[in-house]
Amino acid sequence: MRFLLTPILIIILLSGRIIFAQEFTLELQDTVKQGDIEEEIILESLITNLLDETITIQIIRQSNNIPAGWNSSLCFDVCAAPFVDSLTSVVAAKQSQEFSFHFFTDGIPGIGIAQLTFKTEGGIYEESHLFSASTLVSTIGDHSSETVRQFELFNNYPNPFNNQTIIKAFVPAPAQVGLRIYDVLGRVVYTDEKMKSTVGTVRFLWSGLDSEDNILPSGVYFYRVVAQSVNRQVVSELKRLVLLK
Repeated sequence: MRFLLTPILIIILLSGRIIFAQEFTLELQDTVKQGDIEEEIILESLITNLLDETITIQIIRQSNNIPAGWNSSLCFDVCAAPFVDSLTSVVAAKQSQEFSFHFFTDGIPGIGIAQLTFKTEGGIYEESHLFSASTLVSTIGDHSSETVRQFELFNNYPNPFNNQTIIKAFVPAPAQVGLRIYDVLGRVVYTDEKMKSTVGTVRFLWSGLDSEDNILPSGVYFYRVVAQSVNRQVVSELKRLVLLK
């Protein structure tokens, strides 16, 4: 009796392992994080080798859209220089390796977004993820204000969405409140400024359009709500949403 080997089976026999299978898992502790101005914002991950052999993990920074005064860095046990866009680490069989991505911010409030690809050297399995950080707008006046301590931005609903999504925030003191939507390059694509003084829960409805009512493409976007109180204090926060058309 003759047996016919399919191309996939031949690849398995020659390589000694199934190269199409997932070789590692990636546990993302943070992909979106907020910090203060001039702060080092750290987003952490854990890479686990699923195989019974050592693998080499390579992390590639595909894009790095950050304000002019910021830097970012790939880090395993130590951090690479900001201009280094690729970093590797050996992970033993069935073991884990910590990885972190660092945003080094300056004194001007801003938003930074980077795309990283995680892959094995010599394998074909890979994952790509966006990492983003934002810094709070500096405050003027009494730092003990309830506006600073209790301002809260909620997760939008639904998320992902393809028609409309609701974005809500809680503002504990009278303030002028605005919504800003960013694309993955950090560009503001939509704004909604509520000029009347607002207190309590404020609600925004976004339909996936830009500020000129053009339909935006499907993808990952970021939203930020800014509240400016009567005593000139300003707070903001950043969260992520997904638009599906």
